[in-house]
Amino acid sequence: MARERVTIRDVARYAGVSYATVSRVLNNKGEVREKTRLAVLQAVAELNYTPNPIARSLATNRTAMIGFVVSDITNPFLADVARGIQRVADSQGYSVTICVTENDPEREMRAIRFMADRRADGLIVTPPESEASDELILAHAERALPFVLIGRQMTHDKVARVSTSTTSGAYRATGYLLNLGHRRIAHIQASPRMGYGRGKLRGYSQALQEQGIKVDPQLVVASDYSVDSGQRAAERLLSLDRSPTAIFATNDLTAIGALAAAEAAGVQVPRDLSVVGFDDIIFARSTRPPLTTVSQPALRLGEVAAEKLLHMVQGEAVAKETILECSLIVRESTAPPRVRSS
Repeated sequence: MARERVTIRDVARYAGVSYATVSRVLNNKGEVREKTRLAVLQAVAELNYTPNPIARSLATNRTAMIGFVVSDITNPFLADVARGIQRVADSQGYSVTICVTENDPEREMRAIRFMADRRADGLIVTPPESEASDELILAHAERALPFVLIGRQMTHDKVARVSTSTTSGAYRATGYLLNLGHRRIAHIQASPRMGYGRGKLRGYSQALQEQGIKVDPQLVVASDYSVDSGQRAAERLLSLDRSPTAIFATNDLTAIGALAAAEAAGVQVPRDLSVVGFDDIIFARSTRPPLTTVSQPALRLGEVAAEKLLHMVQGEAVAKETILECSLIVRESTAPPRVRSS
């Protein structure tokens, strides 16, 4: 015969106190004499009492669950962000529910509704972004559901943002290629719906313009952050009558696709073409050749997002925006441009 679940009222009877007193001790709210508190804790231990999560969520109006709405969990960068979120959540007794949108704004909206319906205490959301999903986030924020956005921007008391210095990272990467002597530098960019992508395009453009080089629309090709889209974009660039001597890719996956396109076309990297990525995922150091890239602190990005969200859940004030720094990692996929015969 199954043993009946021990309830908070059983604990109260065992300790000889009221239900309300046990509740105050377990939730660490209100004043309770030390002797009484110890008696309640002893009763909890001896009865092997564990709180009913559903009842506790009704009593505290919290579920100890946060949501992570992520565009692509197969991307190693975003997987590291998820690890950072999980690490902080675990340390604070929270669980994390992950919904993957596959870069689809409609799926993002369904995921946000799903999390809100299941009474998540707060949500962390990555791009892509759309006007409709932004409106949905604001609507739920108006109902006091805290949000932390990664890489996208919004103004509301219940919405905070964590990002990295993508614009300056892209500026540094493009400037490095310019200092090597490259003048025909292409950019495989992200979809305009990606906040991170817009920042990288700004940094790329600024570095070129400061050297008196106009941005050539032919050299800016869109991708969706995947290896396949990076390969297709690079194939298009390499087929130009005046192909680029260097490619700055929006992330490491598209840069890996560019390396594959170069190999298929018989273009040697870095002798004939320099390639720079963005993120410094674990595979960047094991490509052939190892990839020069801009390093983003993905794990720390997730940790900061989760720390900020849990402070908001507790009703504490947080900085509305936190920007983490990027750094350039030089490896073997870049070199000065080879002098081409006319």
